[in-house]
Amino acid sequence: MSARVPRDIPVDVIRSYVVEAPDPPRALDLAGLFDPPGPVEVEIGFGKGRFLVTAAELQPDIRFLGVEIRHVLRDFVAARLAKRSLTNARVMQADARVFLREIVPNASLQAIHFYFPDPWWKKRHHKRRIWNSELFAEFERALAPNGVLHLASDVAMVFDEMCACARERPGLREDRSAELEPPCTTNFEDKAGAEGRVVGRTAFVRD
Repeated sequence: MSARVPRDIPVDVIRSYVVEAPDPPRALDLAGLFDPPGPVEVEIGFGKGRFLVTAAELQPDIRFLGVEIRHVLRDFVAARLAKRSLTNARVMQADARVFLREIVPNASLQAIHFYFPDPWWKKRHHKRRIWNSELFAEFERALAPNGVLHLASDVAMVFDEMCACARERPGLREDRSAELEPPCTTNFEDKAGAEGRVVGRTAFVRD
């Protein structure tokens, strides 16, 4: 995936949109990353940032933190946020599993957006798939009461397995009325539509 960081934006401005993952990992006051502080929504794996940037533009009163394992995409999306002066969004480079387990305090997130995780089709790559019972246990722990977990995938197998993991969690209940009307499509969603594939979406609410 190609992503170039614009050269017309000062590096220090781009870096102001980046939250460094603590090393060694420790819990962070995520609400305090923003001015003014407040409830935070997290996107896991933001790619080129179409959802993160658009959601931050359309909902200036909501604070968004995007987490992505690839540093080039972190910097690319930080530049997109900087170009639009979107002070209600930040990005972090981190493994989502470490981020959720070590950095996110209990019951601290207003919402989690988990869209189109890589299916890693080849058998030898299955170990790279991150959706599993352990991840969804962390989703449950991290969400505040009435917080919402938003899920989407254009791969039926992935969507079914994510929903099965969510339904295993005693503190999560599926609530289609909480399903997000997406503010924009993603690159994966566009490709799915062009190829005639259905995108599965649902939402789970934390009791």
